Amino acid sequence: MSQVSARRRLAAVLAADIAGYSRLMDADEDATMTLWRAFRAEVIDPQITAHGGRIVKHTGDGFLAEFQTVLAAVSCAWTTQVELARRNADLPPERRMEFRMGINLGDVLAEDDDIYGDGVNIAARLEALADPGGICLSGDVYNQVHKRVDYPIADMGEQRVKNISTPVRAYKVLVGSGGGSPAAAPPHGRRHSALVAAAVAAVVLVTGGGAWWYAGYGMRAETPTPPVAAPAPPAAVAPPSIAVLPFDNMSGDPGQEYFSDGMTEDLITDLSKVRGLTVIARSSTFSYKGKPTDIRTIGRELDARYVVEGSVRRVGDQVRINVQLIDAGTGHHVWAERYDGTLKDIFRLQDRIGRQIVSSLSLRLGPGDGGGRTGGGTENLEAYDLFLRGRDLFERFSRQNTYESRAFFEKAIALDPDYAEAYAMLAWTHVFEFTNGWNGDSEAPLQKALELANRAIGLNADMPVAYFARGLVYRERRQYVQALADAQKSIEIDPSYANGHVLVATLLYYAGRPEQGLEMVMKAQRLHPHHPSNYPFHEGQALFILKRYDEAIAAFTRGLKQNNTSQRLRVWLAATYAQVGRQEDAEWEADMVLMSDPNFTLTGLRQAFPFTDPAELEHILGALRKAGFKGEI
Repeated sequence: MSQVSARRRLAAVLAADIAGYSRLMDADEDATMTLWRAFRAEVIDPQITAHGGRIVKHTGDGFLAEFQTVLAAVSCAWTTQVELARRNADLPPERRMEFRMGINLGDVLAEDDDIYGDGVNIAARLEALADPGGICLSGDVYNQVHKRVDYPIADMGEQRVKNISTPVRAYKVLVGSGGGSPAAAPPHGRRHSALVAAAVAAVVLVTGGGAWWYAGYGMRAETPTPPVAAPAPPAAVAPPSIAVLPFDNMSGDPGQEYFSDGMTEDLITDLSKVRGLTVIARSSTFSYKGKPTDIRTIGRELDARYVVEGSVRRVGDQVRINVQLIDAGTGHHVWAERYDGTLKDIFRLQDRIGRQIVSSLSLRLGPGDGGGRTGGGTENLEAYDLFLRGRDLFERFSRQNTYESRAFFEKAIALDPDYAEAYAMLAWTHVFEFTNGWNGDSEAPLQKALELANRAIGLNADMPVAYFARGLVYRERRQYVQALADAQKSIEIDPSYANGHVLVATLLYYAGRPEQGLEMVMKAQRLHPHHPSNYPFHEGQALFILKRYDEAIAAFTRGLKQNNTSQRLRVWLAATYAQVGRQEDAEWEADMVLMSDPNFTLTGLRQAFPFTDPAELEHILGALRKAGFKGEI
């Protein structure tokens, strides 16, 4: 490389490599490369980008990245190690892929897209000093960050390292301290990351100016009259609850995983239509996929009285399904059955399974419940197979998978123009495209989604996902009354539909009913025990409005532990810290928001907080001013 064209600059450099890479490759080269590519695509590269860093290069067993600040580099390293540890926990010990990371602040020479020099060399030497799954910092990095993080850090003293003439002061970040896993990060550590810009705007759910009313919850823009307390109803017997675990793919072909998953999801959907039965959300039960867990433990964690587990073997057009219904309290089998047939029998077999489960629970099937493929499905086997493939791809929630899933849904509809569920899922892909900004500022995806969702509802008016997809369109268009109506309709069809409850909860507390909103979001969390981070976010909002600040802090912190790239969680956490006098913590969260979005101001938040009561708007804005946010007009 020519020294003439090289430019010298100061950079925060992160170097990493895979511990025991040769051993992993020797044991199973293909599996090692597959896992390495997955970790890069799903964890490492996205985290570096999210923290404002730049991937300089990938090496055979590691990578090199540079950042504008050392805080961003350390935050990225910590967050990445936490996520990698979480994923490694699901792997056998001998197959786990752990990284050593070293971070240095120093001069580098930059030429084209590469960097080199002592700044890079020291980072590489520090990486060699780190434990597998650990992080090692240079003295310069430590001096800049140790007062701004709560990570436990140990002084390793001066270290002699290869090809560096003077000793290097090194510090070890104790990633696994306390719980032995980086998943249990200290308070500030688990909140470090760059954030999703402008995410706060997505919480807008109701208009602040127009007076409107929704009879189902007595929601009014004007000051409501306190309701008269009704006599307490007699104690009722809780409805039976059931969790359907992901069916095992016994086909010997990993490519058939989508088929067994699809069978599971369809059974969950069919059981959700049964009156008097509470069905645990799909995303909660699928968190146990591939994990050997005791049924009684699953029952306790999901608050499920019964658990269904099974397996699917598909060879050619032959299908064998094994299903068992288990009492989660005792672990005893209530019922078990084996079903053999061909692919042309698949819908009949699914109906039989659902009916036998319901019969075993002594529940009555209502009109249209489980009676054939009435849930927006199809009798076309090829269309059904395409739909399952598309749904499997879409639920990975990435840009590429979204567009690939869309193609499968479109092919399924081409084969069966009356396939209502395929229209609903296709509508969802278009809304998802719009909300992620993948189509610029065009509203064409929303119009397309609205047409598709209406088509789905026209074909089948009893499908929650169709109303949910249309409600998303209305939400993005800020037609909040219509969004609420569709959310409520999805709940009416399926009382276990947790996302509908969360949407209604948000509308309630913005309209001056925070107690009812809190009740609704807590119900959603009970329906969906392994909920995503937006559930504790909405819980925290309701608690903040109620001025129950300590509980709100706990809720926002739980949300950040699940998703520490959420800007809106940090914004509200900063406000809540300010309200309880934890000024340093409030300013910390504000700094993290501004680091990822320097243009963030209070002006934009006015529209993002559509309270019908101006006093509530001032409540949150005043707290944010105290936290250090500026730029209000």
